[in-house]
Amino acid sequence: WLAWPDKKIEVILNPIEPLYGSIGAEEVLERFNIEKGRYFLALASLKPHKNLAMLFASYRKYHESMGHAAWPLVVSANTGREPGIVSIGNLDGPSAWALLHCAGALVSPSLYEGFGRPVVEAVVSGVPVIASDIEPHREGLMGVAPQCIIFLAPQDERAWAKAFARVQKGEVTRPLESDRSLISQRYQPVSV
Repeated sequence: WLAWPDKKIEVILNPIEPLYGSIGAEEVLERFNIEKGRYFLALASLKPHKNLAMLFASYRKYHESMGHAAWPLVVSANTGREPGIVSIGNLDGPSAWALLHCAGALVSPSLYEGFGRPVVEAVVSGVPVIASDIEPHREGLMGVAPQCIIFLAPQDERAWAKAFARVQKGEVTRPLESDRSLISQRYQPVSV
């Protein structure tokens, strides 16, 4: 690039500095009335590219098919009231980490992303991922065991509804320690 020799160019990835463990988890779970390991988490804003309208439509299908057994969908945006959807608004860092660490799965249906940080943070936290099949998600999770990730077309409501049920039935596993270590090492902060 600009006639610089390759040996002088170094790619520095976005660093992830996870807060290991479930910092204040019991208090956070109690505040939102959710049960550890039995909810889906969407760390997303209301921006259109986050694709929450599709996520809510697919969640409705899942919720209708599972009834009272359906896990709630916890969303870090102010989305209004809907059966099974827990809208919690903006979160501070420790609360977001606690919710992520305790989630049954992270869901990220984005149409596009620059990096896709939440899916990477989910694997580091040992949480299964349901993500849109876009390049930043695939690149961020490269090398992670496929049994802990479901990649889906971002507009396929039926596939997303089925993915919720698959996670709830235990068909998608938590990332292995080797997956967590791989991602942690890849995205560790670099001293300059």
